Amino acid sequence: MPSDASSAELAQIRIPAFIVSGNDSAHAHSASWALKELMPQAELWEVLPPHQNGQNTLEQILRFTSRLGATVQAA
Repeated sequence: MPSDASSAELAQIRIPAFIVSGNDSAHAHSASWALKELMPQAELWEVLPPHQNGQNTLEQILRFTSRLGATVQAA
């Protein structure tokens, strides 16, 4: 879990968030799932670190921001 943020505080975050899984002692894969469950507008990219690279990570971030832009324009 993020340091200094309680579950209740995370649940109050009402902005879109893009979560990328980690896989080390400081960024456990399970923490990404917990964040997704706690943050109402979070999106979890379910690709594990061995399969993440600069290209596919950038593509996912651009897709995420594109969807945000489309949502804002529609509103």
